[in-house]
Amino acid sequence: MKASFKFAIKVLGAFLYHICRMKVYGRENLPKPPFILAPNHISNYDPPVVGVALKKYEIYFLAKEELFLSNRAFAYIIEKVNAIRLRRGGIDLDAMRIAIEKLKKGYPLVVFPEGTRNKTDRLLLPGKAGVAFLMMKANVPIVPTLIIGTNRGLMSAIIGRSELSVTFGKPIYPDVWEGMKPKKAREHLAKLIMDKIRELYEERNKSS
Repeated sequence: MKASFKFAIKVLGAFLYHICRMKVYGRENLPKPPFILAPNHISNYDPPVVGVALKKYEIYFLAKEELFLSNRAFAYIIEKVNAIRLRRGGIDLDAMRIAIEKLKKGYPLVVFPEGTRNKTDRLLLPGKAGVAFLMMKANVPIVPTLIIGTNRGLMSAIIGRSELSVTFGKPIYPDVWEGMKPKKAREHLAKLIMDKIRELYEERNKSS
C-alpha cells in the first residue's frame, strides 16, 4: 500500500471510528479484488469514509474535475490518495482508461453511480451509465454500497445526534448482462445498482 494512502487511512480511521463512531456492515460481502464499489453520493465526505470502511485495500476513486481545478494544494492531496480526474457530461474515455488499468492491476475502484451529489429530498438519484460501462469493459463485479449520515455533517455523528455508517451489499457479477446488447445492458445495470442500494437502505431501517 502506498505510504501516503496508508497514512491518510490510518489518521482518518482513528477519527471516524473513535470520534465519529462509524459503523461498517457487510464486509463479508466483499469479493476478492479487483471490484468496483458503487455507493450513493450525499456529501464530499463520502470518498474518505468509503476508503476507511474498506480498510485493508488501497483503492482508487473517480473524482469530478472541478475538485482538481478549485485549489492546487487540494488537487495535490487528492492525487496522493488515488483520485482519478473525471470530466462530467458524457463518458470521459481518458478517465475510464485509467480506471480500467487500475482494476486490471487488482485495485478496487470507487465510482458514484449517481454521477453527482444528491442534494434533493429523494433517497437516490437515477444511476448513470458510466459505472456499467466500466463493469462491462473491465469484467469485474460491482458492490452496491450504502452510505448513511455524511450529509448531516461529521459533527452530528461526533455528538451522537446521527448515525454514520457504510454498508456493503452482495456483489453484482458481470454475467447479469450476458446476452444483452450494450446499450440495454448499461441501462439495466444502472437501474439494478440503484435498486440494490435502495434495498440496503430498507434493510438498515428494519434492523435499526
